[in-house]
Amino acid sequence: MDLSASRLYGPKTSSGWGTGYSLKGVDGSDGVDGKDGVNGKDSSQILNGYGYPLVDVGQMGDFYIDLNDFTLNGPKLSETDWGNDRYNA
Repeated sequence: MDLSASRLYGPKTSSGWGTGYSLKGVDGSDGVDGKDGVNGKDSSQILNGYGYPLVDVGQMGDFYIDLNDFTLNGPKLSETDWGNDRYNA
């Protein structure tokens, strides 16, 4: 059996293995496309900058690294609230 060429050989005769038999048929036609699925949840990001993040930075669920002291803020709780969670990275 030749897996790379998808051919099966045999039986072996006095003149060798022969040309073999193809294990692959002709490609069939494409099927009908399925229905679109439900849109997924927006992803969160890890943002960075110097100082505490301004309220207009990021979206809900995002995190923010303060590059002054490498403090991690987040996740952002609402469009105007980064919450009080600060972690030293």
